[in-house]
Order: sequence, then structure tokens, then C-alpha cells
Amino acid sequence: MDTPRPAAGCDPFVRVLEQRVERWLSSEDGRVMPCAELYRNLPALYRLLLRLALDARLAAPERLCALRTLKYIIAPWDYFPEAVHGTVGYRDDLVLAAMAVEYLAERCPSAVLREHWSEATEPGEVVRAILTASSVLAD
Repeated sequence: MDTPRPAAGCDPFVRVLEQRVERWLSSEDGRVMPCAELYRNLPALYRLLLRLALDARLAAPERLCALRTLKYIIAPWDYFPEAVHGTVGYRDDLVLAAMAVEYLAERCPSAVLREHWSEATEPGEVVRAILTASSVLAD
């Protein structure tokens, strides 16, 4: 059974996210912040969550987890709003996305997770790196 993928224009937010993260990483703040390179994973985690939310093979609670996480990432006002804190405001989004993917990885077939992951690294490696660094990211 083919799983629907978001249409090319369906997730323009991910392109905006990529641009903002790259712009911030090349700034002075991005160059000096510990673990800043981990922010580069936020667009990939967003894409993964979007694809999982749309995958009818997953149970409703897992799809709902992905949807709620996406809603938080997109929301303009959250714990660290980007409008106030700039790109550093993505720290809570990054950690929450990693936590959601960790949760989903325990409940979803690993083949489904890998099918929707578009990066060269394993999603588990990315998630572990982010969660390990979460205390540094929170400073």
C-alpha cells in the first residue's frame, strides 16, 4: 500500500525553517553556541513528523502525537517564542521534536520510520544526540 507523501508545496514551512536555521548558524550567535549544529536537524525532524502524521498505517494515538508536535513547532507563541528569542527560540521545538520521535520510534514499525526519514544518519542517532545535549541547549 502506498503511503501518501505531502505534496511538494504542502510543507513550505520546512523551507522557511531551513533558511532561518542556516542563517542563524552562520551568525555570530550560532557560531559560538554549544551544540548549535544540532539545530540543523529540526527541518528533518519536522518532515519526519509530518509524514508520520499522514501515514494511515499508524494508530491514531501515534498520528496525534506527531500532529500535536507539529502544531507546537509551527505555533508562533510557545515556551521560547521565535518572535522574541530569534532562532534560538527553536530550542524547545528541537527537543520536543526529538522526544516525540523517540516516543514514536518505540511504538511504530522501524521500517515505517526509516521509510519517512530522508537523511543519511539514523533517526535514533539524531534523537540521542539532541536529547543528550538538551541540558546545554536549555542554557
